[in-house]
Amino acid sequence: MKYKSNTFLYLLSWPGSLFQLLFITLGIAAALYYLAEIIEEYSTKSRRYVRYLLIFSVVCNIALIIDGMPYLIIINGVLLHMCYYACIKHFPYVVFTDPLFILGTVLLVLQHYLAYNYFLEYFCPFSEILAYFTFCLWLTPFTFFISATTTDTSLPLTGHQTMDSLQDIDLTNNNSMSKRKPRSNFLGIFYYLLEQKNELLYGGRNKVF
Repeated sequence: MKYKSNTFLYLLSWPGSLFQLLFITLGIAAALYYLAEIIEEYSTKSRRYVRYLLIFSVVCNIALIIDGMPYLIIINGVLLHMCYYACIKHFPYVVFTDPLFILGTVLLVLQHYLAYNYFLEYFCPFSEILAYFTFCLWLTPFTFFISATTTDTSLPLTGHQTMDSLQDIDLTNNNSMSKRKPRSNFLGIFYYLLEQKNELLYGGRNKVF
């Protein structure tokens, strides 16, 4: 097989790569939007599925023993998922000042550091590295991120708000038809960008052609 240098095709490869990246980004954004809608609409069922995802991630971390992954990475990975498992009782609300949530976040940062050092020392195919970060590291924290919910009466919760206050919020939302449903912060970003797009293109989101 002979190598041939192509000037024009090389120039085309740059905008081609940008277009591919754009479509991939839009596809991921659409999928995340759909997931956030499902979590918001079926929060009780979503809590159960998130629990299954946590168990799956823990099993994946333990199974890394087969490949000779350092025990420090495996143990740290299991511990950070156990911290998030303890926080699932508030789902879909996120108590950012919960000591377990903070500890889980610290362990998540530490796990990234340990994993990066490991994959720098030992060569692995990119597909295997991506599989590790997807299923053993990012799956659960990212689910918490897209499910983070606020209500009309409260922003993301602090440690001073107990489980009783969470139940009060649920009762208020169920008994008051005039109040909006809890809205995912992730969906709020999409709706904000949509409003800004309509303002920019149409001069107002309610303009009718």
